[in-house]
Amino acid sequence: MSNLALPHTYETLFSLLRNALHSDESTPSISNFSAIIREARRQTVDGLLYGLAKMEVIPEERAVLMQWLGGWPMLEKVSHEFNAEVVALAKIFDAAQIRYVVLKGQASAVVYPHPLLRRPGDIDIYVAPHHFKKATELLLHRGYVPDHQTDLHDTFRKGNIEVEMHRALQPMQWPGTARRLRQMVEHEVDEVSEWQHYVEINNYKVAVLPPHLNVILLTAHALVHASHGGVGLREVVDWMLVQQHFHEKLDASLLRQGLQQLHLTRFYRMLSVISMEYLGANASALLHFRGKPYDSVDCQRAQQLLQWIMSTGKHGSIRKQEIGWKGNLQYYAEFLTNTFRFYSWSPTEFVASPPQMLKRALKQVCRWK
Repeated sequence: MSNLALPHTYETLFSLLRNALHSDESTPSISNFSAIIREARRQTVDGLLYGLAKMEVIPEERAVLMQWLGGWPMLEKVSHEFNAEVVALAKIFDAAQIRYVVLKGQASAVVYPHPLLRRPGDIDIYVAPHHFKKATELLLHRGYVPDHQTDLHDTFRKGNIEVEMHRALQPMQWPGTARRLRQMVEHEVDEVSEWQHYVEINNYKVAVLPPHLNVILLTAHALVHASHGGVGLREVVDWMLVQQHFHEKLDASLLRQGLQQLHLTRFYRMLSVISMEYLGANASALLHFRGKPYDSVDCQRAQQLLQWIMSTGKHGSIRKQEIGWKGNLQYYAEFLTNTFRFYSWSPTEFVASPPQMLKRALKQVCRWK
């Protein structure tokens, strides 16, 4: 990866993230703080920088630093609110004996060095099909209002909190892959009689995915967002920290088998490159293939992914300039372009993506009629 020339802003940002993620007590001196915070916000990792022991900026940027530090209490306040709501929902679902697991956001935040500094977005919860109707009723009774539906989840809102209640973990485009993922979830989540996998939030045990299935989800989630418009560094940080935290409990054989069956091995190795080369991941926490976590071809693909991450930010946050039909046209045009230029990341997914996208577009047109 050394042949990828990073912009100075990103060299500094990665250095700061490594310090924050691995409790480095050094005091970095920053000459371009405004630019770094702008990019950190685009990548949704700005909250992590509050965890640095100390920062030194040039005098001209002291005001920017102080303004940014003023956002720290609000971030922790919002994180507390999300945690409290996750626990409240978990208690309600547990009391009703509903099979659920909390996904991604709050399930990942607990493994951060400072969990309250992971900026929350929404609450993702998977609910087994035979409990989905009852879970919906409980959300409505709690004051949530239906917002919209997709093939993946139903979305509900209450105040500033959005809950996405999933009927599937992740949309996979290749039919055989999608079918295999459904079978995994049925076998490893829906049909399990006694649940064994929890994280503790506010002194309450909240159900989460088995570690290997969680890593599979985070890998697929990053791939889908990268192919559909953009992915942020936060998704890579989540992926890395979850593995570092759970690697001793993680069933490596099931992870390896699942990645292979879902055609995600190649993308997993790309994420390994970025995690180790730029975020300071420990190689022992990652899968190895033929004695090493990645090879030179993985590095080339990871360079392409990292350039795309720097270009797009979290979910393509800076690229979509148009709204309405023009914005949709821009989105679909770029999606088709990505199908060709990123094909090597996961050939089956990118081959299947255009027809699946057309299918969803036609369904949307039918709803409008």
